[in-house]
Amino acid sequence: MAMTKMMTAIAKSIFVAQSTSVRLVRVQSVNRHRRHMFTLSTFLNRYEVNRKRCLANSQIISQSGQGNVIKIPSFFSVTDQAPLKQSKRLLSSNVREAPSFIPSDIASEYPVWHKQSIEWGDMDAFQHVNNVVYFRYFENARIAYLFELKRIAKKDFLTNHAIGPIMADARARFRLPLTFPDTIYVGIRAELVERNQMQLAFKLFSEQHQDRIVAEGNGRMVSVNYPTGKKADFPPSMVEAMVHLQPNDESLQALIHNDLD
Repeated sequence: MAMTKMMTAIAKSIFVAQSTSVRLVRVQSVNRHRRHMFTLSTFLNRYEVNRKRCLANSQIISQSGQGNVIKIPSFFSVTDQAPLKQSKRLLSSNVREAPSFIPSDIASEYPVWHKQSIEWGDMDAFQHVNNVVYFRYFENARIAYLFELKRIAKKDFLTNHAIGPIMADARARFRLPLTFPDTIYVGIRAELVERNQMQLAFKLFSEQHQDRIVAEGNGRMVSVNYPTGKKADFPPSMVEAMVHLQPNDESLQALIHNDLD
């Protein structure tokens, strides 16, 4: 009898333990599911915030003979075209022209200006924008310049991966430190243009430093035939677009007179 009662008690204990374990597993499973749902929701929210930030920061202020034109690179997929068109309308009514604090002689020499906000993450442990980030600012300005050439030429010589530009080297001179928050303006122009390479010059200003040059740089961009990996002449439409932006550049005029076609 005593043995029977003891076996019964052990069986009940095992059953209770198993039931508790099952409930615990279920609770852990539900919590894990909720945690995954929270993670997915957080990711989607952050993606939307970053996408809108990209729309706000990737503003191109391009100066031409007909006034200032604001363009946004079409970095987004087909599904983003509807909100992108709406954002273009909003930006067109809210974005100001190139700031008046940039000296007029410099502003006239650089046909394309890229406007960008400094992010908190651009700074390093020394509490100013890290030197490497300046090259990213120059890169953004270079993309703005190329997309402006594409808009003028009405031909896609950037994404067809047949013949296109590629950076060969880049340099920078840092004059003043940048800190968050601030808004920068990077001017870019072409120099010493040859049949298959050219120099790009950059000048960087900020709202905090006003008319003082924060940084300047230059880089050599080469035209490459991507399938062969060898140099190739710049597409004539690209050269014509550069002439449109800089009609008085002697190197560009020389290329036109050499009949690139």
